[in-house]
Amino acid sequence: MSICNIKFNKIHNFTAYVMVTDTDSGPNGQIKCNIYHKMFQLSNMGSKEYKISVKEPLDRETIDHYVVSIVCHDMGSPPLKTKKQFSVKVTDVNDVEPHFTKETFQFLTYENQKVDFPIGFINATDPDLGDGGQLTYSIINDNNNDNIPFQLTKYGFISTSQPIFGEVKDIFEFHDKGLNNIHLWYDDLTLNLCKKPGITMNYKDEM
Repeated sequence: MSICNIKFNKIHNFTAYVMVTDTDSGPNGQIKCNIYHKMFQLSNMGSKEYKISVKEPLDRETIDHYVVSIVCHDMGSPPLKTKKQFSVKVTDVNDVEPHFTKETFQFLTYENQKVDFPIGFINATDPDLGDGGQLTYSIINDNNNDNIPFQLTKYGFISTSQPIFGEVKDIFEFHDKGLNNIHLWYDDLTLNLCKKPGITMNYKDEM
C-alpha cells in the first residue's frame, strides 16, 4: 500500500499521480479507472495517466487518514481488472483557535499580600499539532496608565505583582494575548476577573 501526505481543507488539492500499464493492443489495452471514495476524485490526464485530488474538505482533527481504492479495467471481452489501495495521511495546519477548559475559573485570594502571592491557573486546549498546538499565556494592558497588580506566566499561572488594595482601584481592563478579553473590578470584598470564559476571584479583606 502506498502512502501520501496532504494538508487538509484544500479542495482540488493534488494528492497522488497514477499511471496504469497494459501491454495488450486494441480494446484489450484500453483502460478506464474509477476511484471509490467520497472525499477524493480521479481525473484522466490521457496516456493511461490519472491524478487524484481532494473532492471534499478534509479535517485532520476529525479524521487523520483515509484508505482509498482505485479499480482499473480494460475494454476487452470479458474485461480484466485490477485494484490498488493507498493510504492518505492528513497533515496538520494551525487552523483551530485555543479554547479554555472552563467557562468560569474561580479563585480565592487575600488583600495586602506580598508580591508573587499565588492566585491560580488558567488553561486552554488546542488540538493542532506541533507549534500550532503549543499555548502560551500573557497579559496585555490596553490602558498603559493602569497598573495591573497581577502577572501571568506563559504556562497560565496567575500571581500578584504587587499588593492588592481594593480601596485604591475599582476596575482594571486587560486581556490575555491571543485569547479573549479579561476585565477586573473590585467591590467591597470581591475581586472578579471575568472573560469568555469567565474567571472569578474572591479575596478576603484583612482588617
